[in-house]
Amino acid sequence: MFDGLKKHRTFELPRAMRTFLFLILMCGEPTDLKLLWEEFKEDLAEDFIRAANRNSTSIDDAAKKAYRIIANMLDNETPEGRRFDY
Repeated sequence: MFDGLKKHRTFELPRAMRTFLFLILMCGEPTDLKLLWEEFKEDLAEDFIRAANRNSTSIDDAAKKAYRIIANMLDNETPEGRRFDY
């Protein structure tokens, strides 16, 4: 799980990383979601962080935007009975 995200990190494709994390959450059984988020949140939000730096807006807000996108994907695609606390 971490190795797959680390490979995506080298290509600097935050949108692909968000999709990959979504698939990990949907199909896998990650044990420490907070650690996973903390390890990769800057990579998952890299495109939003770049925009925040250009616009002099909050980097924290950029990370929250990436988080909301992943949460929205989970809300829309999670099968019945599968629940994520975020």
